[in-house]
Amino acid sequence: MRLLRNAHLSAVVAIAAAVFAVYINALWNGLVWDDEALIANNPHIRSWKNVPLLFSSQLFAGSGKISRSYRPLQALTYMADHSVWGLNPVGYHLTNMMLHAICAVLVYAVMILILNERRVAFVTGLIFGIHPVHTEAVTYVAGRADPLMGSFFLAGLCLFILFRTRQAGWGWAHLLGLALAYGLGLLSKEYGAFLVLVMLLYDAYHRPRHGLLRVGLPYLIAGAVFAGYMWLRAGVDFPVSEMALSSAVPPPLWERILNFPKALAVYMGLLLVPMHLYMQRGLSPVEGLADICLIGALVVAALLVYAIVRTYRNRRHVSFGLAWFLLMLLPLSDTVYPLNAGMAEHWLFVPSIGFIAAAVGLVTNRREVRGLAGIRLCLGGRAALVLLAGFTLFLGVRTIVRNRDWKDNFTIWSRTAEHVNTSAIHGNLAVAYWEGGNTGKAIEELQYAIELQENYPEAHYNLGYIYAAQGKRELAEAEFRLALRYRPSYEKARKRLAEIGGQ
Repeated sequence: MRLLRNAHLSAVVAIAAAVFAVYINALWNGLVWDDEALIANNPHIRSWKNVPLLFSSQLFAGSGKISRSYRPLQALTYMADHSVWGLNPVGYHLTNMMLHAICAVLVYAVMILILNERRVAFVTGLIFGIHPVHTEAVTYVAGRADPLMGSFFLAGLCLFILFRTRQAGWGWAHLLGLALAYGLGLLSKEYGAFLVLVMLLYDAYHRPRHGLLRVGLPYLIAGAVFAGYMWLRAGVDFPVSEMALSSAVPPPLWERILNFPKALAVYMGLLLVPMHLYMQRGLSPVEGLADICLIGALVVAALLVYAIVRTYRNRRHVSFGLAWFLLMLLPLSDTVYPLNAGMAEHWLFVPSIGFIAAAVGLVTNRREVRGLAGIRLCLGGRAALVLLAGFTLFLGVRTIVRNRDWKDNFTIWSRTAEHVNTSAIHGNLAVAYWEGGNTGKAIEELQYAIELQENYPEAHYNLGYIYAAQGKRELAEAEFRLALRYRPSYEKARKRLAEIGGQ
């Protein structure tokens, strides 16, 4: 027993140490993009007296930005950081790293409970902890919602499994802990609600042999907690969304449904070969059923479903992991309700756990594995060790390199602009140039952003602001008027227009 405890402790220390090793260079990054609104320009987090305000307002209320996110616990962690570190970014990055290390350790714990296989559990937790696809959730301070929610999500799942495997008694402590973890997860990020999907998946694969009340009790408790959360959320005054202000129309439902297999294929590629990582990912419009990209994505999705079914009997842990991956991506498929993007790397935070566990389970299996096409692969032993060691080293180095992209606003937006050619990206890059003192490049980027999207009020406003600073009154007035034409409620533009004497 002592040997087993020491083995678990060694695994936990090794996983946590690996996480800190690959993210340590992120400590010296600054605050970028939404970090500024959530932290630097957010008076709500500067006093503990504002705690009730955090629970009665949307996430960005302190900075005046518009959001539909209700995440008071995320804001509360920023308040705690601010009370210790002020606006020093080091402390905020350190908190993100600690939360991610906790999540990686909890991944190990979940896999131990499900598989009772330390080797697979350790490698799964390790790869999850150092995988570069999670930098958007860890290196980016505003991405904290994912590791914060993830820690409660995984803790709740551990408690649920312990309740299910309990041999005697009702396990009220486990149920109480599950209720607390589920509630805290919801208050960290809305996605925490979908813990019940993994609970259902676990029951589907393990078929609990208890009475109906005992089987259903965790779900009844989760339902009660969710109702309480919705009651809290109902008291929040959410402003009109940015989508409504910009009159943006989401793609039709049929296109969003067909885009999901394409996103699924991209996600799998990012987990296997995480080379091209960037924000603001988009999906090319579906060009009918003959779209070659769509056909390829549908084949990949079909193979994934086939693998889930094929491995269900003989390698159920692999089937469970792949089913976890698919099931936890469905709420992010943009099909149930329109989301603010077609896909995002940080959305992989929870779904990736299942995919990694399935892949590790296949590679570390000492028995002969028959491939989907009947090809026999002899894995395990030294070959598996060398393969995993090399892949793990690659992931760690890739994470360290990716951390540099998040150093400041200029590095992240210039890096993103290499992959994404949208007005918003170039508009943000222009602001970074302006803040860095490069006025010429700022004007150039704003003009290009307007060329890509004429009805972009922020670009017109920022261009007008620069012209006003240069004393070019007529040009500034024209840009402020265009900003107001495309967004009549744009009060900042109206104020600037009045300041330069425009009517």
